[in-house]
Amino acid sequence: MAYLFCANPSFFWLDSSELVAASWSLGVAHPPGHPLAVLIGRLFCYLPFGTIAFRVTLASAFLAALSSGLVAALTQEWLKDLHKGEQGWPPRPWLSSLAAMVAGLTAGLSYTVFFQAVRAEVYALNVALIAACALLVLRWRARRDARFILSAAFIAGLGLCNHHLLLLLAALPALVFVIIVAKKRQLLGKRGWVILLSFVLLGLAPFAHLPLRAQNHPQVNWGAPTTVERFAWVVSARAFQQSVERAGKESLTHRAGGAVFAVFTGLTFFGGLLALAGFYFALRRRESRAPGALLGGVVLFNLVGPLLVGFDPFNPDAHGYLAVAVALLAPGIGVSIYVLAQVLAKQRPAFALVALIALALPAHQLWQSWGQVNLRRHFAAEETGRALLHRPPRSVIFTAYYQSIFQAWALQTSAGLRPDITVVHLTFLLQPGYVESMSQRHPELAGLLYRAKKARRLVLADLAQLATERPVYLEPDEMVPPNVRRRLQPAGLLLRFGPPAATDTRRHWERLTSWQNALEGHHDNETRRAALWAHYRLAAWSCGSGHHSLGWRHLAQAMALAPHARALEALARRCGP
Repeated sequence: MAYLFCANPSFFWLDSSELVAASWSLGVAHPPGHPLAVLIGRLFCYLPFGTIAFRVTLASAFLAALSSGLVAALTQEWLKDLHKGEQGWPPRPWLSSLAAMVAGLTAGLSYTVFFQAVRAEVYALNVALIAACALLVLRWRARRDARFILSAAFIAGLGLCNHHLLLLLAALPALVFVIIVAKKRQLLGKRGWVILLSFVLLGLAPFAHLPLRAQNHPQVNWGAPTTVERFAWVVSARAFQQSVERAGKESLTHRAGGAVFAVFTGLTFFGGLLALAGFYFALRRRESRAPGALLGGVVLFNLVGPLLVGFDPFNPDAHGYLAVAVALLAPGIGVSIYVLAQVLAKQRPAFALVALIALALPAHQLWQSWGQVNLRRHFAAEETGRALLHRPPRSVIFTAYYQSIFQAWALQTSAGLRPDITVVHLTFLLQPGYVESMSQRHPELAGLLYRAKKARRLVLADLAQLATERPVYLEPDEMVPPNVRRRLQPAGLLLRFGPPAATDTRRHWERLTSWQNALEGHHDNETRRAALWAHYRLAAWSCGSGHHSLGWRHLAQAMALAPHARALEALARRCGP
C-alpha cells in the first residue's frame, strides 16, 4: 500500500520517461536494451486505470513488493539452517515468521529500494530476479531438487535481459557457491552443467525483442539493432563506457566509502549493526555458514558496481545499483532478531523488548523514507516536457540533453501529445543506427541528418532551408556551430532558429516563468538539477553570443540554486560586463 500511495502518476526524471515510452511503444530502450523490463512494463500498460506512465510505475511497485517477499523467504530459509545448529532452541515458527517479516519490510521500506518502487525503472526488477535466484539456489542445496537450480539458471538468463552488469556481479559469487555445493554433494555431472547452461540461454529469449521490434522503427530505437554489429553495440552497452572511464578518475576510497555507507545506512544505522551482527553470528556456525556466504558474497560483489561506474549519493539511480546489497543484507537483521529472541525467551520483559524493537525497525524506515520517496504529486519532469513541446505546429526540435528527448518521447508516445512535432537528438546522430531509423520515420529530413552526421555538427544551409518550411528550435550543444548560433534567438527552454533579429527577451522570460511556476512545490534534488542545467545552458549561450545582460540574468537564477558551483563562477568570469 505504501508503494501505491507514493507511486508517481506521471514520469520522473532520469530514465523514467524513456522507459515509459519504450514500454508503451515496445521500443528499444537505452543499452543494453532492457527488453525484459520493457515487456513487463507493456504488460502492466493493459491495466484499465491511471495514465500509461502510472501503469508502468506499477510494474516497479509490484516487483519491489515481490522483492520484499523474497527477502523474507530468504530469511526463513536461512533460519532453518541456523535452528538446526542450536539444539537447545525449541521450534517457534511464529518467531521465524516475525524475523523474516521484519527483514523483508526493513529492506522494502528503505530509501534504496522504496525509491525504485515509485518510479518507472529497472532496478526493482533486478532485485527481484537476483533475490529469486538466491532463494532457489539455497532451496536446491537444502532439498537436492534439480528443478530449483534449473529455475535459478532460467531466471539468471532473464536477468541478463534486464541489467547484465548487476546480474553478472551477483552471478559470480553464486556460481562459485553452486560449484562448491555441486562438487561436495555430487549433485551436478557434466550433463547437468550442460542442461544448466541451456536454461540460462533459454532465459535470454527476450533479447529477440530488440531486432524484431527495431525493424518497425519505433520512436524509441537505440542503436536500431537490426544488424549483428548494431545488436552487439546495444547489448554490450558500449555507449556507456565513458561512465566507467570517468569513474576511474575518482578516488577509489571515495567511491567505496560512499557505496558502503549508503548500503549500511540504507537499513538505518541500528538496522545495519543488526544485519552485520546477524551475518557474524550465522557465519560462525557450520550449519548456517553456507547461506551467509552466498548472501554475503552477492552483497560484496554488488558493491563493485559503484566502483566501476562511480557513485553519486544524490542520484537515485546510484542507489538503484546498491538495491541488491541492501536487500540481501537485510536477512542478517532477521537472524539477529531470531537469535536475541531465542536467547531471551525465558526473560519475558527482555523478550518483549526485542519484539518491540523488531517491529519498530520497518516503522522507522517508513517514517525516514516517506518524504524522499513520495512522488504522488510529482509532475515536474512532465511539465518540463510539455514546455519543450509547446511550439508552433510542425516544428522541428533539435535536443542536446538526454532528458529532453526522453520527455518528448514519453509525451508523444504514451500521451499522444504533439505528434506533429519532430524531435531529433544531436548526440544520437553519431550513434549506430539512429540516422538510418530517423530517416525511415522522417524521410524529408534524411539529407540533413546524414550530412550532419558526416560533418559531426549541424549544417547551416540545411537548417536555413528547413526553416523556410517548418519552425526550427535547438538546445545549445557543441554540435551547433558558431555560424548557426548567431542565427538563434531565446525562446524559453529552447532557441529559435531564423534570420538575424532583435532579441525578444520579454517573451523568452514569459515562457521560462510559466515553466518555473509549474515546478513550484517540487523541491527534490533532480528538479533543482534540471532547473540549474537549463539556466546554465542558456547563460552559456547568451554569454557566448554577445547577449551579456541576458546571460547574467540566467547566471543569477543558476547561482541562486548553486551559489558556489565552480562552473558557474568560471562562466561568470567569461561572460563580461
